[in-house]
Amino acid sequence: MAVSDQSSRTPTRCLHAALDAAAYSTRTSLRQRDLQDRLQAVLSRAVEAIGFDLDGLWLQPQGDGALIRFPAGIDETATVAGLIRELHVELTTLNSELIPAAWLRLRLALHVGLSHGAAMGLAGDAPVAVSRLVNSPQLRDLLKRSEQAPLVVIAAESVYRDLIVQRFRGLDPDDWVSADVVDEAKGFAARAWMTVPGKPSGPPPPPAVHVPTGTPQGPPTLFGSVESVEKLSVINGPVHIESGGFTIN
Repeated sequence: MAVSDQSSRTPTRCLHAALDAAAYSTRTSLRQRDLQDRLQAVLSRAVEAIGFDLDGLWLQPQGDGALIRFPAGIDETATVAGLIRELHVELTTLNSELIPAAWLRLRLALHVGLSHGAAMGLAGDAPVAVSRLVNSPQLRDLLKRSEQAPLVVIAAESVYRDLIVQRFRGLDPDDWVSADVVDEAKGFAARAWMTVPGKPSGPPPPPAVHVPTGTPQGPPTLFGSVESVEKLSVINGPVHIESGGFTIN
């Protein structure tokens, strides 16, 4: 949707999404072009899968990302859950055909609030807040620590409280962790919640320890295990047991 659309100048409460690609500035100009092409394709397919046309949304491109405003009156539960799911699917599919250095990895922020059209794009608290969230150090660190993840998500407190806590459309609050996002220089502070889509809930199980069949457990002794005592009965002569092993008298 063109930013000059006059009908959008009325402040409207909508769902806003901000996306940003990782490692954009470290790429050559040709690789940046490729990333932008892939980002547009992924985003277009993801929103189409949940019933929208990218050309029909308010889209404000930002080179390595975008700011999107969804129309008022939509099913926010279906849109939030669907957007997270479809972006994860599209990114996973795309990256499976690329070497790791070329992967497209995204940060996604979600916020519901007022915004309206202005001469150069969207104005209002909602687009500002969602932009602060997507660039928060907490979300950047989460993506860095989740090396194999193609997507990390941060949701404003209102989105978490109204949609995620209610477990609408399969959203699970147990998959989210809190983050206090503060930018003193910008005068911004907000409680938000983060998740890594596709990551199993809860801490990972401890690694399994493989014990070969027939291998005794416990502290080693001279003959390998206490079972050796029975085997020693075939040896002529008395057996004397001492701490730390066996000796034959």
